[in-house]
Amino acid sequence: MGLIEELSVSVTPEQEAAIQAIDDLDLGEAKEALVRSGEVDEDDVDAVEQEFKRFFTMKVLYRGTEHEGSFGPSKPIDDLWHNFILETERYMPFCEQNLGFQVHHRPYTPARSRSETIELLEDTWTTFDEHTWEGPLRDCIAPVVDQS
Repeated sequence: MGLIEELSVSVTPEQEAAIQAIDDLDLGEAKEALVRSGEVDEDDVDAVEQEFKRFFTMKVLYRGTEHEGSFGPSKPIDDLWHNFILETERYMPFCEQNLGFQVHHRPYTPARSRSETIELLEDTWTTFDEHTWEGPLRDCIAPVVDQS
């Protein structure tokens, strides 16, 4: 089942195209680096990838809404995101061409509430891997989307 089919909310055609691009995104190298770092076990890396894709989908869905800055990634999702960001030749064009904006990471902004993040996940998805979203409050770093 793809991301679109797992959503509990309606989407515009533009959002659907962006979500399909997220679903199709190959994060193989970023996942391999994550496993090599010891941050995530090989058995868990596919679940982290799927939740990363849910997180990015939420950045598309809630851009320009009151929820835009109210959620953040868990530590494993954030670590995978860091690896993808380091692939600058892929990351920047992916965001611009498929999302229409850069998803900027600002790790020094105030932490977001894990409960707010989980509540929004529950409202957005028919299912998600709650285990991947566990961890200390540090895990809810609030990325900010470029409004340009």
